[in-house]
Amino acid sequence: MSSLRAVECEVLVEGLEIPECPVWHAPSQSLFFVDIPAGTLNRWHHRERRRETWPLPEPLGCFALIDEHRFIVGLASGLYWFDTRTEQLAFLHDPEPGKHRNRINDGKVGADGHFWFGTMNHDGEPEAGLYRFSPEGECQTVLTGLKTSNGLAWSTDGRRVFHSDSRGQYVQCFDYDEHGEPGEPRRLCQLGEADGRPDGAAMDCRDRYWSAGVSASWLNLLDGEGRRLERIQLPWPKPSMPCFGGPDMTTVFVTQLATEQSPGRLIVFEGDSPGTEVPAFQPRFTPPA
Repeated sequence: MSSLRAVECEVLVEGLEIPECPVWHAPSQSLFFVDIPAGTLNRWHHRERRRETWPLPEPLGCFALIDEHRFIVGLASGLYWFDTRTEQLAFLHDPEPGKHRNRINDGKVGADGHFWFGTMNHDGEPEAGLYRFSPEGECQTVLTGLKTSNGLAWSTDGRRVFHSDSRGQYVQCFDYDEHGEPGEPRRLCQLGEADGRPDGAAMDCRDRYWSAGVSASWLNLLDGEGRRLERIQLPWPKPSMPCFGGPDMTTVFVTQLATEQSPGRLIVFEGDSPGTEVPAFQPRFTPPA
Protein backbone atom coordinates (compact mmCIF):
# COMPACT_ATOMS: atom_id res chain seq x y z
CA MET A 1 0.00 0.00 0.00
CA SER A 2 1.39 3.41 -0.97
CA SER A 3 1.80 6.14 1.64
CA LEU A 4 -1.02 8.61 2.26
CA ARG A 5 0.03 12.25 2.69
CA ALA A 6 -2.44 14.90 3.83
CA VAL A 7 -2.19 18.46 2.50
CA GLU A 8 -3.67 21.72 3.71
CA CYS A 9 -6.09 23.06 1.11
CA GLU A 10 -7.74 26.42 0.56
CA VAL A 11 -11.16 26.76 -1.07
CA LEU A 12 -11.18 29.26 -3.94
CA VAL A 13 -14.65 28.71 -5.44
CA GLU A 14 -17.72 26.91 -4.07
CA GLY A 15 -21.23 26.21 -5.37
CA LEU A 16 -20.15 24.24 -8.45
CA GLU A 17 -21.72 21.05 -9.85
CA ILE A 18 -19.20 19.12 -11.96
CA PRO A 19 -16.14 21.35 -12.27
CA GLU A 20 -13.46 19.92 -14.57
CA CYS A 21 -10.65 20.74 -16.99
CA PRO A 22 -8.59 23.31 -15.05
CA VAL A 23 -5.93 24.89 -17.29
CA TRP A 24 -3.38 27.46 -16.12
CA HIS A 25 -2.72 30.54 -18.27
CA ALA A 26 0.71 31.77 -17.20
CA PRO A 27 0.77 35.18 -18.97
CA SER A 28 -2.27 36.36 -17.01
CA GLN A 29 -1.66 34.21 -13.90
CA SER A 30 -5.19 32.90 -14.10
CA LEU A 31 -6.90 29.51 -14.20
CA PHE A 32 -9.65 28.53 -16.61
CA PHE A 33 -12.04 25.65 -15.86
CA VAL A 34 -15.50 24.38 -16.78
CA ASP A 35 -18.63 23.40 -14.89
CA ILE A 36 -20.01 20.70 -17.18
CA PRO A 37 -23.81 20.61 -16.61
CA ALA A 38 -24.01 24.36 -16.03
CA GLY A 39 -22.29 24.86 -19.38
CA THR A 40 -19.98 27.54 -18.03
CA LEU A 41 -16.43 28.50 -18.89
CA ASN A 42 -14.86 30.04 -15.80
CA ARG A 43 -11.78 32.11 -15.15
CA TRP A 44 -10.18 32.38 -11.73
CA HIS A 45 -8.04 35.54 -11.54
CA HIS A 46 -5.51 34.29 -9.03
CA ARG A 47 -3.87 37.63 -8.21
CA GLU A 48 -7.18 39.44 -7.82
CA ARG A 49 -8.91 36.39 -6.30
CA ARG A 50 -12.09 36.72 -8.28
CA ARG A 51 -14.07 34.53 -10.67
CA GLU A 52 -15.38 35.42 -14.13
CA THR A 53 -17.96 33.24 -15.91
CA TRP A 54 -19.26 32.81 -19.46
CA PRO A 55 -22.45 30.72 -19.88
CA LEU A 56 -22.72 28.49 -22.97
CA PRO A 57 -25.89 26.85 -24.35
CA GLU A 58 -24.89 23.20 -23.81
CA PRO A 59 -22.92 21.07 -21.34
CA LEU A 60 -19.24 21.99 -21.68
CA GLY A 61 -16.76 19.14 -21.26
CA CYS A 62 -13.39 20.73 -22.03
CA PHE A 63 -11.57 23.37 -24.04
CA ALA A 64 -8.33 24.23 -25.79
CA LEU A 65 -6.96 27.60 -24.75
CA ILE A 66 -5.64 29.72 -27.64
CA ASP A 67 -5.14 32.88 -25.58
CA GLU A 68 -6.99 34.49 -22.71
CA HIS A 69 -9.93 35.38 -24.99
CA ARG A 70 -10.12 32.64 -27.65
CA PHE A 71 -10.89 28.96 -27.17
CA ILE A 72 -11.92 25.77 -28.89
CA VAL A 73 -14.72 24.50 -26.65
CA GLY A 74 -16.06 20.95 -26.50
CA LEU A 75 -19.83 21.21 -26.17
CA ALA A 76 -22.31 18.32 -26.21
CA SER A 77 -22.86 18.81 -29.96
CA GLY A 78 -19.21 19.15 -30.99
CA LEU A 79 -16.25 21.50 -31.16
CA TYR A 80 -16.81 25.23 -31.49
CA TRP A 81 -14.68 28.36 -31.74
CA PHE A 82 -15.49 30.72 -28.86
CA ASP A 83 -14.34 34.27 -28.18
CA THR A 84 -15.15 35.67 -24.74
CA ARG A 85 -15.08 39.25 -26.04
CA THR A 86 -18.00 38.68 -28.42
CA GLU A 87 -19.45 35.59 -26.67
CA GLN A 88 -20.12 34.16 -30.13
CA LEU A 89 -19.82 30.46 -31.03
CA ALA A 90 -18.79 29.12 -34.45
CA PHE A 91 -19.21 25.40 -35.20
CA LEU A 92 -16.07 23.46 -36.18
CA HIS A 93 -16.59 19.69 -35.98
CA ASP A 94 -18.79 16.91 -34.59
CA PRO A 95 -16.61 13.81 -33.96
CA GLU A 96 -19.57 11.47 -33.41
CA PRO A 97 -22.61 12.49 -35.47
CA GLY A 98 -25.71 10.57 -34.49
CA LYS A 99 -24.34 9.31 -31.15
CA HIS A 100 -26.83 11.17 -28.99
CA ARG A 101 -25.96 9.22 -25.81
CA ASN A 102 -22.39 10.50 -26.01
CA ARG A 103 -20.92 13.88 -25.20
CA ILE A 104 -17.44 15.40 -25.22
CA ASN A 105 -15.66 14.91 -21.91
CA ASP A 106 -12.02 15.48 -20.93
CA GLY A 107 -9.62 17.24 -23.30
CA LYS A 108 -6.23 18.93 -23.33
CA VAL A 109 -3.72 20.42 -25.77
CA GLY A 110 -0.82 17.99 -26.09
CA ALA A 111 2.90 18.33 -26.53
CA ASP A 112 2.33 17.65 -30.25
CA GLY A 113 0.24 20.83 -30.57
CA HIS A 114 -3.02 18.93 -31.20
CA PHE A 115 -6.15 19.34 -29.12
CA TRP A 116 -6.79 15.84 -27.75
CA PHE A 117 -10.29 15.22 -26.46
CA GLY A 118 -12.48 12.25 -25.66
CA THR A 119 -16.13 11.43 -25.25
CA MET A 120 -18.21 9.57 -22.69
CA ASN A 121 -21.29 7.40 -23.03
CA HIS A 122 -24.12 8.27 -20.64
CA ASP A 123 -25.10 4.60 -20.27
CA GLY A 124 -21.58 3.38 -19.53
CA GLU A 125 -21.38 1.45 -22.79
CA PRO A 126 -18.08 1.15 -24.73
CA GLU A 127 -19.31 3.53 -27.43
CA ALA A 128 -17.04 6.51 -26.74
CA GLY A 129 -13.76 7.52 -28.35
CA LEU A 130 -10.56 9.54 -28.18
CA TYR A 131 -9.71 12.10 -30.87
CA ARG A 132 -7.11 14.70 -31.74
CA PHE A 133 -7.89 17.95 -33.52
CA SER A 134 -4.97 19.40 -35.46
CA PRO A 135 -3.89 23.05 -35.78
CA GLU A 136 -5.04 22.76 -39.42
CA GLY A 137 -8.58 21.96 -38.26
CA GLU A 138 -8.60 18.24 -39.08
CA CYS A 139 -9.87 15.61 -36.64
CA GLN A 140 -8.33 12.13 -36.30
CA THR A 141 -9.81 9.17 -34.41
CA VAL A 142 -7.21 7.76 -31.99
CA LEU A 143 -9.28 5.17 -30.12
CA THR A 144 -12.79 3.73 -30.06
CA GLY A 145 -14.50 1.35 -27.63
CA LEU A 146 -14.13 3.58 -24.56
CA LYS A 147 -16.70 4.20 -21.84
CA THR A 148 -15.48 7.51 -20.35
CA SER A 149 -12.34 9.00 -21.89
CA ASN A 150 -10.28 10.89 -19.33
CA GLY A 151 -6.90 11.57 -17.74
CA LEU A 152 -4.86 13.08 -20.59
CA ALA A 153 -1.29 14.11 -19.72
CA TRP A 154 2.12 14.06 -21.43
CA SER A 155 5.55 12.95 -20.28
CA THR A 156 8.08 15.73 -19.79
CA ASP A 157 9.90 14.82 -23.02
CA GLY A 158 6.59 14.94 -24.92
CA ARG A 159 7.05 11.45 -26.37
CA ARG A 160 4.37 9.62 -24.38
CA VAL A 161 0.66 10.27 -23.85
CA PHE A 162 -1.10 9.06 -20.72
CA HIS A 163 -4.85 8.44 -20.77
CA SER A 164 -7.52 6.79 -18.64
CA ASP A 165 -11.00 5.35 -18.93
CA SER A 166 -12.87 6.28 -15.75
CA ARG A 167 -15.59 3.67 -16.07
CA GLY A 168 -13.16 1.13 -17.47
CA GLN A 169 -11.06 1.85 -14.36
CA TYR A 170 -7.63 1.77 -16.03
CA VAL A 171 -4.71 3.98 -17.01
CA GLN A 172 -2.84 3.44 -20.28
CA CYS A 173 -0.21 5.18 -22.40
CA PHE A 174 0.78 5.67 -26.04
CA ASP A 175 4.26 6.23 -27.41
CA TYR A 176 4.69 8.40 -30.50
CA ASP A 177 6.32 6.73 -33.51
CA GLU A 178 9.01 8.28 -35.72
CA HIS A 179 6.33 10.09 -37.73
CA GLY A 180 4.79 11.71 -34.67
CA GLU A 181 1.76 9.42 -34.68
CA PRO A 182 0.50 7.76 -31.47
CA GLY A 183 1.12 4.01 -31.40
CA GLU A 184 -0.97 1.26 -29.85
CA PRO A 185 -2.07 1.86 -26.24
CA ARG A 186 -0.34 -0.05 -23.46
CA ARG A 187 -2.33 -0.77 -20.31
CA LEU A 188 -0.45 0.37 -17.18
CA CYS A 189 -2.73 -0.30 -14.22
CA GLN A 190 -6.24 -0.83 -12.91
CA LEU A 191 -7.63 1.59 -10.31
CA GLY A 192 -10.96 0.44 -8.90
CA GLU A 193 -13.48 2.10 -6.60
CA ALA A 194 -11.44 1.51 -3.44
CA ASP A 195 -8.23 2.72 -5.15
CA GLY A 196 -9.74 5.92 -6.49
CA ARG A 197 -11.06 5.49 -10.04
CA PRO A 198 -8.99 7.53 -12.51
CA ASP A 199 -10.52 10.84 -13.56
CA GLY A 200 -8.60 13.88 -14.84
CA ALA A 201 -4.84 14.07 -14.51
CA ALA A 202 -1.70 16.20 -14.71
CA MET A 203 2.04 15.56 -15.01
CA ASP A 204 4.79 17.02 -12.84
CA CYS A 205 8.39 17.70 -13.84
CA ARG A 206 9.51 14.46 -12.20
CA ASP A 207 7.31 12.49 -14.63
CA ARG A 208 4.81 11.60 -11.93
CA TYR A 209 1.28 11.20 -13.24
CA TRP A 210 -1.20 12.83 -10.84
CA SER A 211 -4.54 11.07 -11.26
CA ALA A 212 -7.67 12.31 -9.50
CA GLY A 213 -9.20 9.37 -7.62
CA VAL A 214 -12.80 10.42 -8.12
CA SER A 215 -14.30 7.52 -6.11
CA ALA A 216 -12.08 8.40 -3.14
CA SER A 217 -10.74 11.60 -1.59
CA TRP A 218 -7.17 11.56 -2.84
CA LEU A 219 -4.87 12.00 -5.81
CA ASN A 220 -2.94 8.93 -6.96
CA LEU A 221 0.67 9.67 -7.96
CA LEU A 222 1.89 7.07 -10.45
CA ASP A 223 5.25 6.51 -12.12
CA GLY A 224 5.65 5.98 -15.86
CA GLU A 225 4.86 2.27 -15.55
CA GLY A 226 1.67 2.79 -13.56
CA ARG A 227 3.08 1.96 -10.12
CA ARG A 228 1.46 4.00 -7.37
CA LEU A 229 4.10 6.01 -5.53
CA GLU A 230 1.95 8.01 -3.15
CA ARG A 231 -1.58 9.18 -2.40
CA ILE A 232 -2.33 12.78 -1.53
CA GLN A 233 -5.26 13.01 0.88
CA LEU A 234 -7.68 15.90 0.28
CA PRO A 235 -10.21 17.30 2.78
CA TRP A 236 -13.23 16.49 0.56
CA PRO A 237 -14.21 13.55 -1.66
CA LYS A 238 -14.54 13.27 -5.43
CA PRO A 239 -11.53 15.13 -6.86
CA SER A 240 -12.01 15.35 -10.62
CA MET A 241 -8.79 16.87 -12.00
CA PRO A 242 -5.54 18.47 -10.79
CA CYS A 243 -3.64 21.24 -12.58
CA PHE A 244 -0.30 22.90 -11.86
CA GLY A 245 0.00 26.67 -11.89
CA GLY A 246 1.22 29.70 -10.00
CA PRO A 247 4.41 31.73 -10.57
CA ASP A 248 6.67 28.67 -10.11
CA MET A 249 4.20 26.03 -11.38
CA THR A 250 4.20 24.42 -7.91
CA THR A 251 0.67 25.42 -6.95
CA VAL A 252 -1.80 22.55 -7.39
CA PHE A 253 -5.38 23.46 -8.28
CA VAL A 254 -7.95 20.67 -7.96
CA THR A 255 -11.57 20.59 -9.10
CA GLN A 256 -13.88 18.56 -6.87
CA LEU A 257 -17.38 17.32 -7.69
CA ALA A 258 -20.53 18.13 -5.73
CA THR A 259 -22.06 15.46 -3.48
CA GLU A 260 -25.35 15.34 -1.57
CA GLN A 261 -23.48 16.62 1.46
CA SER A 262 -21.26 19.31 -0.07
CA PRO A 263 -20.99 21.59 -3.11
CA GLY A 264 -18.44 21.25 -5.88
CA ARG A 265 -15.30 23.28 -5.35
CA LEU A 266 -12.09 24.60 -6.80
CA ILE A 267 -9.39 24.08 -4.17
CA VAL A 268 -5.66 24.72 -4.05
CA PHE A 269 -2.55 23.58 -2.17
CA GLU A 270 1.22 23.83 -2.58
CA GLY A 271 2.88 20.85 -4.24
CA ASP A 272 6.35 19.40 -3.76
CA SER A 273 7.43 19.67 -7.40
CA PRO A 274 6.77 21.96 -10.36
CA GLY A 275 4.29 20.69 -12.89
CA THR A 276 4.37 20.71 -16.66
CA GLU A 277 2.49 23.49 -18.41
CA VAL A 278 -0.36 22.73 -20.81
CA PRO A 279 0.54 24.46 -24.10
CA ALA A 280 -1.74 26.85 -25.92
CA PHE A 281 -3.46 25.71 -29.10
CA GLN A 282 -2.07 27.48 -32.17
CA PRO A 283 -4.63 27.25 -34.98
CA ARG A 284 -3.47 27.53 -38.56
CA PHE A 285 -6.96 27.90 -39.97
CA THR A 286 -9.38 30.80 -40.19
CA PRO A 287 -12.35 30.40 -37.86
CA PRO A 288 -15.76 30.36 -39.53
CA ALA A 289 -17.66 33.62 -39.49
